[in-house]
Amino acid sequence: MSTTPAVDAAALQTLADGFAGRVLQSSDDGYEGARRVHNGLIDRRPAVIAQCVETADAAAAVRFATANGLEIAVRGGGHNVAGRSVCDGGLMIDLSQMREVAVDAEAGTARAQGGARRSIAENCASAIGDLAGTVTPDTPEEAAMLEQLERLQRGLPVIDGKRTAGEVVASARVLADQMADAGALWLAFSTLGHVRLAATAAPHRDLGLAMADQAWVARSLGDLDSADELYDGVASAGESYAIPELQARAMLGKGVTARVRGNYPKARAYLRDGLALAEDAGLSDLAAAGHQGLLIAAGTAGDLNTALVHGWAAHELLVEDPNRQAEVLLNLSQASLDAGQAQAARSGFLASLSRSDSARFRLACLGGVVVASASVGDRVMLAKMANVAEEWLAATAFPYESAGVLKSLYHAFTIAGDTERAEGYRVRARALARKNGFFEIVLATEPAKAPAAAAPSAAKARLSSESMHVIHSLEALETEPVAEALALTP
Repeated sequence: MSTTPAVDAAALQTLADGFAGRVLQSSDDGYEGARRVHNGLIDRRPAVIAQCVETADAAAAVRFATANGLEIAVRGGGHNVAGRSVCDGGLMIDLSQMREVAVDAEAGTARAQGGARRSIAENCASAIGDLAGTVTPDTPEEAAMLEQLERLQRGLPVIDGKRTAGEVVASARVLADQMADAGALWLAFSTLGHVRLAATAAPHRDLGLAMADQAWVARSLGDLDSADELYDGVASAGESYAIPELQARAMLGKGVTARVRGNYPKARAYLRDGLALAEDAGLSDLAAAGHQGLLIAAGTAGDLNTALVHGWAAHELLVEDPNRQAEVLLNLSQASLDAGQAQAARSGFLASLSRSDSARFRLACLGGVVVASASVGDRVMLAKMANVAEEWLAATAFPYESAGVLKSLYHAFTIAGDTERAEGYRVRARALARKNGFFEIVLATEPAKAPAAAAPSAAKARLSSESMHVIHSLEALETEPVAEALALTP
């Protein structure tokens, strides 16, 4: 820890005599709290802290520092990660109490004092209250959104408190998740970034989770470099404040970005580290995410034994979360199909279909069912699922998922040897994909990319006894509820 150097007492007294705010040295009450910034790794001790309440205070503080040869650091909210708002042995000019914002509408300009954050927060709370007052919730989703807006409204005026700042972060995370689900990814990214800067008094865990959410959004936007930088920040916070959950999330997140980059060895290393951290800390939800990540990474790399084992482990951990379990089953069923275990794959796709209420997700499941049905030689099921697919395609507004189902139907009827129907689906899938820029599907529907017609006894991969246990478990899944699920339009 650094020491605090002495400053000329007479000069300091002159500054204090004409100062409307407070002038603090290390021996004064409030000094320790005033020098602290959000990044707990920063431990610097300024010789003097000038807590300004008006512009004249700030001007006097600058003159004092210049006359006495002191380094200057300026604090607004204290959230700079590098800790530039505090210095060792110099003068810290604290503007956090200066909150006035003056707007010149004609000139289109605004002047904000250095500590305007709280005033802005209070104004935002008022605006959110006005917005919430115009909403009459008609659905559970709208009611949940309104609840979060009301939490924000209550928390923003007292955002400097630890508990209320945490509530603000929690509400912003929920709202950002809803924004991302609606496709407003940039808005979600901005919301998470701003709440991290504004709610600096929130618990370290809450801020770390918001940073992890922001990294996920960055990855969804395709900005993998920003995602990795944010995950590095999450890992650093987890290590600094001994929060294993943050460390596990960071490793799992970096594993996914590595997989998206195509670096499968690195992806699997990160995912294994994240899984180990989650299991050691007893975090079953994150452990499930680790197993699912390894299922996808191993499956993509062609290591089907590893994919199947991790996939079933994830499935078993998610018995209380049907939607996430359905997602795992979809990935697991695809790995089974890739391994030549079409019967198990079809059972898994059907079970996944019955567990999820997401229209987009169910379309993907249906695509898996038709290919698996064709692969086991079940033309009756293939024809039935093709009819269901046509009904769903007529009712859906999801172009990517629709193109994906059409591609799957093209593959399925090619496998079944029905070249005429296969060609019809190929043309439709390719046209929809080209219209919307889905180039992966465009490439997959080129005539040269057509899968060869396959007999029901297609070659199977050599699987371990552990993997075969997973296959038998998939085959034994209860799929009776699927009839009711198929009766619903997406």
